[in-house]
Amino acid sequence: MNITRSQSIVLGIGTLVLFFAASIIMLKFNQGATLPESSTPKESPRASLSQEDLKSAVTLDNFQRSESRDGRKIWEVKASKGRYIPESGTAVLEQANLDFFRDDGTQVQLKATNAVLHLEGTSLLSADVTNGVELIHDENTHVYAETATYDHIGKKVHIPGAVKIVNEKLEISGITMTALLDSREFTIEENVSTVVSAKK
Repeated sequence: MNITRSQSIVLGIGTLVLFFAASIIMLKFNQGATLPESSTPKESPRASLSQEDLKSAVTLDNFQRSESRDGRKIWEVKASKGRYIPESGTAVLEQANLDFFRDDGTQVQLKATNAVLHLEGTSLLSADVTNGVELIHDENTHVYAETATYDHIGKKVHIPGAVKIVNEKLEISGITMTALLDSREFTIEENVSTVVSAKK
């Protein structure tokens, strides 16, 4: 089949348009697929609370709350400032220190600049913490992150972004971690890196 000069030019332009369109689609697809989870901007715990909730909040300096069962303390929270919102059963905290007690009596600490407690009556359901998060698993093991969620029913801490575990023998970093407090198990899902310290 013979192709005229004008038909050849049209065919060539059409091929170039299809090539660039396919390149743009592939570029957008690849960028979406490789976006690291840790690069997603963190949402402040306060962002999920309405202005009406904050207006009805009771503000307290040196906020403190705890729960005990059968004469044994289960958890305790202290903060430099706290806003308790009765309607939603939440407490917005600054400079928060959360202590959780395992069944064997040992203690786990979760510290953060900001925290939101989710309560049901006097019971703690969960806590969202952000900015300078430190989980003190025991006196030798510390976990550092920028955001985390504590699930009181499951007795676990979930960190969706970058995390670092440090003790006297090694340092482990990665992305996305779940810590089971009672069984003392840590699971890191992505980009795991380990540095072992030489014995002194």
